[in-house]
Amino acid sequence: MNALETLFQSSKYRYFVLTSIYLFSLTSIPFDNVSNLFRSIFILCSLPILIIERKKIFKDPMLKLLGLALLIQVASWLNSLVYLPDIANSGPKIDRLAKLFSFVFIAYWLKGSLRNVYLLWGTLAAGFILGCFVHVDFFTEVARAMSGERVDFAIKNAQFTSMFSGISLLISVFILSQLLLKKKPFEGTSTQIRILMSATLILALIFFAFITIVTQSRQVWLALAFTISITPIFYTLIFPNSSRKRIAMSYLLLTITFIALSQSERLQQRVLVETSTLQHIASGNLDNIPMTSIGIRVNSWIAATDWIKRHPLIGSDSEAIAQVIQQSDKFTGDLKDYGHLHNYHIETLVAYGLLGLLLIYTLYYWLVRSLFITKKQQPELNNITLFSLMFVTFWACINFFETFNGRSFGVYTHNIMFAGFYTFYLTSSLKKPIKKEDN
Repeated sequence: MNALETLFQSSKYRYFVLTSIYLFSLTSIPFDNVSNLFRSIFILCSLPILIIERKKIFKDPMLKLLGLALLIQVASWLNSLVYLPDIANSGPKIDRLAKLFSFVFIAYWLKGSLRNVYLLWGTLAAGFILGCFVHVDFFTEVARAMSGERVDFAIKNAQFTSMFSGISLLISVFILSQLLLKKKPFEGTSTQIRILMSATLILALIFFAFITIVTQSRQVWLALAFTISITPIFYTLIFPNSSRKRIAMSYLLLTITFIALSQSERLQQRVLVETSTLQHIASGNLDNIPMTSIGIRVNSWIAATDWIKRHPLIGSDSEAIAQVIQQSDKFTGDLKDYGHLHNYHIETLVAYGLLGLLLIYTLYYWLVRSLFITKKQQPELNNITLFSLMFVTFWACINFFETFNGRSFGVYTHNIMFAGFYTFYLTSSLKKPIKKEDN
């Protein structure tokens, strides 16, 4: 074993890289410039993985998907050179899909440790809390929120603030449940520490729920409602011997909860404010949809269908996304400034066609599938497998109404969360001995 391998595999090196990942995650929302430094350190320190682990890492399904992502993006770019030379890029932008696979390298350093995973997800939630206080006067924003205004705490916009609060809410609820159930790694935690951690998580949960409400993002409300509603079904997939009576009681409780929440005047106003727009859509009057929040989204999706039809298999490359708006007669004035379609799934179809969208869905599928495979040898992963189904459902839902996967904050969130799920399969596969024919 040479000096590089010795250094790379040392505990000090691993803790150094892991610390840089935690600090990157913690500072990404409140201190973007600082987080870039830690991200650079993590990436540079991770490059030896491709050399030292080359006999195994390049056989990983996620790395193979990354290779396909690069090929699809190059193919879409070549297609744009032929059919759309006026808007084609001078070279392929391979990072738009490739950056969604950075989680593989974060997963490598987590080493399949639940403790490391929970700490990583905790830094995301803690960083969001810091961001709410750093970017703006928190109490002024709260006062505005209590008066009925929609607030975002100066974290990009209300959609992103709500996205962070929704995910942080899911994280805090999940970790709290594992703590109270004394699941690994909390099985040996003392009573005093468990009480302190529980109190902290409950306060955080209340904070995230409050932010989720006052940011008034209907897409996050819908995604949370749908995710929570389908979770009992996910539970039966993970625990097939679960009591049907318990599942029925879960749905009864959810129904009562949703009815109670629906009585909120603020929620009613926010949900019903675009009734007229929804009526236009429901009646099939698609040519006269008003340019409201929902209307802008639907009109952009309708405009995108013509672009998708032209090159359905490999798309028209990333520059075509902005051209959907620029070349649409329905978007005038300031509306022409929109450079995205408020729907990552449709954007992917426009840019990379059915092959690109299938790749994204395969990424989601394999992430969950990897946990189903690994939990056969590690039953303690049953609950985190359930959480992966919940998160992927939530993430896919909110990306139907916003392009989180195409924005830096969304890419950051995607990679931090996916790393926590994928580390178990990756760690297990890298520990397997290399077959003789592979030497």
